[in-house]
Amino acid sequence: MPGLKFDANTAAFVALSINLGAYSIEIIRAGLEAIPRSQIEAGQSLGLSGVQVFRYVIVFPALKLMYPALASQFVLLMLATSVVSQISAQDLFHAASIIQSRTFRDFEVYIVGGRGLPRAGHDLPPAVRRPLPARVRPPMIRR
Repeated sequence: MPGLKFDANTAAFVALSINLGAYSIEIIRAGLEAIPRSQIEAGQSLGLSGVQVFRYVIVFPALKLMYPALASQFVLLMLATSVVSQISAQDLFHAASIIQSRTFRDFEVYIVGGRGLPRAGHDLPPAVRRPLPARVRPPMIRR
């Protein structure tokens, strides 16, 4: 089957880039559309040019609205990149390709391999998984 062949790290980089780009563009679009039409009309009635309306009336209030969501996306990207580097997607998908070449069951093997990524954090030893002591937890998490 023709197509692109990437190693695991390159594939993870491409997937994370596309994911971040799609979510970021959607956040930016929503932030720009959140500015009320009346504010744009008010800027035009003051005699501002189109560029000035965009710069002074639309962009700065929209950035205030977009900032939390974009910051959250970058935090999620950092989390995903650390997961990719620690879990070694390369080893996981290499093992999956060996199993697939023996069984010829592409879909099932890669679904099980893909499901192993989110579960990997749950397979840590109990000493690593245990909750933080109360003196270390942030105040909002205390029980």
